[in-house]
Amino acid sequence: MRRLAFLSLLAACSTEQTDPPPRISAPARDAGVTEGGVTPNDGGLDQDGDTTVNVGDAGNDTGPPPRVDDASCTANPPPAPANGLTLIAYGLSGFTDTQGKCGFRYGYVAPATSPAFLDMMQYDGAWHVQDGTYWTYMNGITMHPNGTTTSGGRLPVEHWAVRRWISNVNALVHIAGVVKKAAGAGGLGNGTIARIVVGGTNKIFEHTITDETGMTFDVTATLAIDTTIDFVIDPNMGDDGTDSTDFDVRVWR
Repeated sequence: MRRLAFLSLLAACSTEQTDPPPRISAPARDAGVTEGGVTPNDGGLDQDGDTTVNVGDAGNDTGPPPRVDDASCTANPPPAPANGLTLIAYGLSGFTDTQGKCGFRYGYVAPATSPAFLDMMQYDGAWHVQDGTYWTYMNGITMHPNGTTTSGGRLPVEHWAVRRWISNVNALVHIAGVVKKAAGAGGLGNGTIARIVVGGTNKIFEHTITDETGMTFDVTATLAIDTTIDFVIDPNMGDDGTDSTDFDVRVWR
């Protein structure tokens, strides 16, 4: 059904589509292509003058789709960050072509116009906002934003890529994993900003990511059922050059 919706969207759109990026590796654009020159925006600042945008459900967001969980959602778990913890969400194993499966939604925010989280609508092995029109996409690990400084014929609009998990527990959790530039993207461009936002407004992690070493993280939060955890990749000052970023996320209780 999603494939049919995707084909219908392509038929209605006059924008020439390009080959999609590989499911796990970075888009071909990140392999040493010289970036274009569109004047940057004001540094990604929202109307309040900072770089924190409320990515909670708002505006045009229609709310979470029905949730589907099964054993595949946490298959092949990585080592726990502490003894006695149980994995309840895993971005890599939980990645599918279905919005809401395993509690994950794949979306974006356009901070210049609205704080609303919006679902990506195209899927071809990765989720896209609109392939060939914006760089904004994600697969099981890699995420890519779009910027006002862009290239490859993409529209100069700032998008923050957002992988959202919706809690099905009332618990104190560890949110752990690794964030780094994707292979071939390290040391190029001005980096990205990775954030973790709980409940739409509580920013519990923020770090600028510039290389393929990146960093590990382990932060805690107290969740209620339906609390959102948003894993956000911001293009950093609106410049999306070579911005493929691996955000490998896990939630433990």
